[in-house]
Amino acid sequence: MRLSPITYQDDGSVVVSAALLNAAANAIINEIALEEETLLTGSPCQVRETPSLSIAFGYLTINAAPAPVGTVVTAESPRGDVVGCYVVDTAGQYGFMPIYGEDTTVTPAIPGMRDGELVAFRVDGAMAQATPLFYWHDDQAPHQTDLAAVPMSAQAVLLSPDWNLFSTRVEPPVPLVEVVLASIAGKYCRVLGEEEIYDCNLPAQFRTLRELHGGKAYYLRLDGGASANLLVEGTSLAADTPLSLHQGWNYAGYLPQGAMTTTVALQSIAGAYQRVLSMSQYYDIRYPGFSTLKLMQPGQGYLIYATQAATLTYPSETASAAEDLTGFDKPVRSAEGCDVTATPSLTLLFGTLIIKGQPAPVGTRVEALTPRGEVAGCYVMDTAGQYGFMFLYGEDASADPVIPGFRPDEPVRLRVNGMEAPLAQDLLWQDDLAPHRVDLVLGDRRTYLPVVGGAQ
Repeated sequence: MRLSPITYQDDGSVVVSAALLNAAANAIINEIALEEETLLTGSPCQVRETPSLSIAFGYLTINAAPAPVGTVVTAESPRGDVVGCYVVDTAGQYGFMPIYGEDTTVTPAIPGMRDGELVAFRVDGAMAQATPLFYWHDDQAPHQTDLAAVPMSAQAVLLSPDWNLFSTRVEPPVPLVEVVLASIAGKYCRVLGEEEIYDCNLPAQFRTLRELHGGKAYYLRLDGGASANLLVEGTSLAADTPLSLHQGWNYAGYLPQGAMTTTVALQSIAGAYQRVLSMSQYYDIRYPGFSTLKLMQPGQGYLIYATQAATLTYPSETASAAEDLTGFDKPVRSAEGCDVTATPSLTLLFGTLIIKGQPAPVGTRVEALTPRGEVAGCYVMDTAGQYGFMFLYGEDASADPVIPGFRPDEPVRLRVNGMEAPLAQDLLWQDDLAPHRVDLVLGDRRTYLPVVGGAQ
């Protein structure tokens, strides 16, 4: 508990009392520990004023309670300069607080905000969550931005080399891409949101993805050829925080702290979704017997195809802990021995596989090859007589070196246990995120494999 400066006596002492609410408990207080803080004799606010400014005000809470008189609110630029300061004089609110812009007309320049930059707020030195976010402009006008200071949580996500589809259950107080991903600075260049892109090679004004938020999924390409731990700090989001979905594909985050089976995790939108994609697994309500996405897990991101607008609410942590996941934690056999690099662009194949009149046995290997001979899809059968869903990935020419894969409209070649499997007609690759059924029949003689339409 933070003590307001008015609690202190003239000699610097603090009077503390304790009330015993249950005498039958025989509780004994051995000591009361206080953490010392330095009290400033004057105003703690030392900010260089400039002609350009905007103004912030709003409600202020600390651990959901009104902030006491004497609480210090500061505003910081992305460069760490304090560009605004206010000492609370009415419990639970702050402002009006001027937030000053940079002045480069003098020497040395006076540090401050630049047009369009996000302001970071601190409450007594601790990061605070701003609602709404405050993007600075020299408008000389007041803007309500409520601040909440709460203990920060952290989530670590282990990222693999090349492309990852990740999410977090914490909301960063400063959601700028470079700030959220500071723990892996220099190890990434491309991040994809649902409709936006961040590319370090593009000028800042052309990077449409500016913020990363908890409860959202993002593709991130990790460069350097080695795994890395991403550490994200922010306000913890409850597992059952509602997530709005629109019709079509949604980049959805995963909020529970424990794994859940896919159908249980998504039970709140049953009947309103059709398909779910992870980085390398797929679930389709139309083909449960082929679906490979059995579990949804913390740190992973998911693409959910909603057939109508819906609100996704994951089960509570209590429900998550109660689910029996016995048998679901076994390694995925379909990926054994497959050396394929995933990318965000893909299509999927699945179907039955008959060899010499018999269902192909477990362990049969199906591969998809590009016209350049690159293996861009691979599946090791874990159920006799059927394969898939098999991901067929597209090429990523922006990577260095280029990640091999299919290009639009290229024909797909299939190989079963290393042997070429001829097709009756070309199967052309498209980045459609959709499953296509291709039933395969192999015999002693050359046998054409019929392509049985796309299953959109």
